[in-house]
Amino acid sequence: MTDNRKTKHEFIRQAIKEAVERMKPELRAASEAAHHLVEEAEAEDEADFERTVELGYVVDLLANFCWPNLAVLYQVACALNEMDGADEHEPERTQRNQPHRH
Repeated sequence: MTDNRKTKHEFIRQAIKEAVERMKPELRAASEAAHHLVEEAEAEDEADFERTVELGYVVDLLANFCWPNLAVLYQVACALNEMDGADEHEPERTQRNQPHRH
C-alpha cells in the first residue's frame, strides 16, 4: 500500500472511530434499555435462548452488509464491547475472536 493510500485509510478509519465515539452516549442508553430484556428473560430461564436468537438475527443481516458498513459496524461493536467490559449485568464470556488490527 502506498503511503498516500495508507494515510487516507488511516484518516477514514479515524473519522469512523470519532463518529462512533460521539454515538457512545446513545449506544449506552440503548444498551441499558436492552439489558432490561435480559432481566425479563432470566426470570423465565430463557436468556441463553434469547441470546442465540439475537445472534442469529445479527449473522443473517451481516451477510448482506457491504465492506464499508462492516467497518462501521466493527467500530460500533468495539464501543459496545468496551462499555460491556465495565458492565456488571452479564457474566464475563471468553472472547472467541481478537479484534482485527491494521
